[in-house]
Amino acid sequence: MSDSASGEQRRSRGFVGFLSTVPGILTAVAAVVTAVGGVYVGASRDGTSPVPTPAPTQLTVNLRMDGGAPPPRATQVAAGSLRLDDVDSLPSADPVQGLVDACAQGDDGACIQILDQLTLECSDGDGLSCDVLYAVSPSGTEYESFGASCGYRFTVDYAGTCEQQ
Repeated sequence: MSDSASGEQRRSRGFVGFLSTVPGILTAVAAVVTAVGGVYVGASRDGTSPVPTPAPTQLTVNLRMDGGAPPPRATQVAAGSLRLDDVDSLPSADPVQGLVDACAQGDDGACIQILDQLTLECSDGDGLSCDVLYAVSPSGTEYESFGASCGYRFTVDYAGTCEQQ
């Protein structure tokens, strides 16, 4: 045999010899699995776009923070003790605005009703009522603290900003 014929025989024997080894068999099996997988994926799509991934589920949690116990109902309030000049954020149709007007005219009963109504609404979570309660309450009273803290939901640092919370 010639030198070139024996070189070809060695090369083919080397390749065939490689396929008869464990690494050669594993390589061949991996090639077949890859080819079959590619054919399967290509055939399953039928030229259509990939299956859309469902949008993640959104979980909405609405937390309503309960406030503390409101101050006791007012029993005696002098018209001059409320800071009515600070009330400028109420709509004219708001029933409390009518009470503010009556209190400003000297009706002590209307002044009591203002504090009671605003305290009740603030306790229910109405931020505007908390802000107005803070604004009209006599300085240093429990009503002022209740309104300033948005019905004891926050610290008094939120005074006047409960409607924005």
